[in-house]
Amino acid sequence: PRRELGKLHMQQVKDLISAAKGEATPGAVELLQRAHALDPFSGKLRRKLRSPFAKHDYTYAFGRYRAEAEAKQLEEQRRHALDARRDELGLPTSFAGIQRGPFRFYTDVDPKYGKRVVGQMLAAIEAHLVRYVEVMGPLGLTHASDLDVVLFNKNGDYLAHTKASGSAGVYIPSQGCGYFFAGTAGFDFPTMLHEMTHQLNDKLLKAGVASPWFEEGIAEYFGAGELKRGCQQLQVGRPERSRLSTFRGMVTGYQGSVTPLRSFLAARQAELSGSYYAQAWALTQFLMEGGLPQGRMIVYDLIKTAQASGQRQARLSDDTMREILGRYGWTIEALEKAYLAYHQQGCKPLRGMAAFLK
Repeated sequence: PRRELGKLHMQQVKDLISAAKGEATPGAVELLQRAHALDPFSGKLRRKLRSPFAKHDYTYAFGRYRAEAEAKQLEEQRRHALDARRDELGLPTSFAGIQRGPFRFYTDVDPKYGKRVVGQMLAAIEAHLVRYVEVMGPLGLTHASDLDVVLFNKNGDYLAHTKASGSAGVYIPSQGCGYFFAGTAGFDFPTMLHEMTHQLNDKLLKAGVASPWFEEGIAEYFGAGELKRGCQQLQVGRPERSRLSTFRGMVTGYQGSVTPLRSFLAARQAELSGSYYAQAWALTQFLMEGGLPQGRMIVYDLIKTAQASGQRQARLSDDTMREILGRYGWTIEALEKAYLAYHQQGCKPLRGMAAFLK
C-alpha cells in the first residue's frame, strides 16, 4: 500500500541523510540525490532534504536538487526564453512571465489584487493537463512542453490583442497560445478548459483529431468538468447542464432540431452556434460515458485514423466511419438511435444495447 511504501521510503531517507553527514560534498550529494529519487514528486520529501542539501550549496530547481550556480544559470536561461516568447506573442513588457512545468504563463493582472485568480488558473490548467493525459493517454501523446497561456486583466486589452469578440477565451493555433481575461464577475473556468483542450489536441495529439465535431465535442467534454480541491483536481464525465438542456430541446423540436448523424459527422467545418456545440458535446459524451463498452475505443480509433492521415483536421469519409463502427458491431444508424435515447433519459447509461442494433 502507498502508506506503507511511504514509511519505508522515509526510513531509507533518514538512513541516507545520516550517512551523508560524514561525507565530503561529492559523496554527500550523491547520497542525498539517491534519497530524493525514492519519491521525486513528494513535496514532503523535498522539504525534508532542503536543509541537508543547503549545507553543500545545493538548491531545488527544475525538478531536482542542483548546485546553486547551475540553478542560477538555468533560471537566467529560462527568463531569457520567457522574455523571447513574450516578444513573439506581441505582449508588452509589463506582462510577467511564469514558467510552471510545461506551461509558459503571462499576465498583467496586478498580483496585489489578482493573486487568487492567477493561483487558481495555474492550478486549473495543471489539473486539466493531468486529466487530459489520463483520458487521452492510450493515443500515445507527445511529451507536454511549451504550452502557452496569456491572462489579460482587462477585456478591452484581450479583444484588441485577439480580435476574438463574444468569448472569454480563445486558442489561436497559428500562435500556439491560449488567451483569456480575468473579468470582474469571476473567471470563466469552463471556457478556459474548453480552449486549453484545443491547445492540448494541437500540441499533444499533433496530427489533430478525427473531425470538427470531435474537436469541439471533446473540448466541451473537458469544459464541462468540475474543478475541485481549490482547482487542483478536475473531474470529467458529468453531464453539462446547459448543453444537455439545449440538446434535449433540439431532440423534442422545442428548440431547433438535431442534424441527422450522417450529415453531422460529414460536416467539414464546425458551426459557431449553440446547437452545433450541444450536438458535438452530446455525441462525444455518449461515446465517452454512455455505458457503451466500446465507446472510447471507437473514439480512439477515429483519432488514430486521423493521425495516420497527417492532417490537422482530417475529413473521414462515410465509408471510414462505417468501417470503424463496424469493428465493434455498430452502424451509424444504430449509433444515432442510441445516443438520442441516452440523452432523452438524462444521460443515464443505456441498458440493452442490443436493441439498438436491430
